[in-house]
Amino acid sequence: MPSTLVAVAPEERLTRKRRIKMKVALTENDDKKAEIINATLRCIYEKGAEDISMRFIAKEAKVNQSTLHYYFNNKENLLIEFIEALFNRFIYDIQRQYSASDAPGKKLDAIFNAGRTFAGKQKKLFVVFIHCWALSMRNPIMRKKFSDLYNKIGGVIENILEEGYQKGDFNKVPKDTFSNYIIAFVEGIGCQWHMTGMPFNLNEYFDIFTANVRELIFKKT
Repeated sequence: MPSTLVAVAPEERLTRKRRIKMKVALTENDDKKAEIINATLRCIYEKGAEDISMRFIAKEAKVNQSTLHYYFNNKENLLIEFIEALFNRFIYDIQRQYSASDAPGKKLDAIFNAGRTFAGKQKKLFVVFIHCWALSMRNPIMRKKFSDLYNKIGGVIENILEEGYQKGDFNKVPKDTFSNYIIAFVEGIGCQWHMTGMPFNLNEYFDIFTANVRELIFKKT
């Protein structure tokens, strides 16, 4: 007998298809709020930032819509807090790779490694990030949040560059330029790699990029 195709509503598709094990919220101070943030991550990956509804997110988080409105009031506020959680996750992925006493060179390598992992191995996070980035280009409030958070993650990189200079390991370089350069490379090469079907060796591109940056930053011995 021929199989019968059953239409699945978009709101049901995410749950039936799988339970994607993705988390972005780092705080455990409020488990319910953290789960809503994590559910938002899964929903954006499934449908895109623009098309998801509060109802869809509530269903994925297994809460009622009034709970979402209690924590976030509206979808825009939810997305703003989600974007902040996403950037905090990026910073965490960098800083967990080194201790405060490590040499600046090791800290800089942690930035390169986190960028390589984000673009190449964390596809779901990367896709969700680009969805939010595109939506923020048309939303002044979300765009301001992105700008502030770019400054925050750029500050992490700039502090490492300054520390390396003060300790005599690095050359004196324009810190803001280099931090933007590193961030732009990770985002740009990741977009090209994913959108064109991964036609090139991403690791080779990162090897060339990091070697060139290190040549400019590290003092020659």
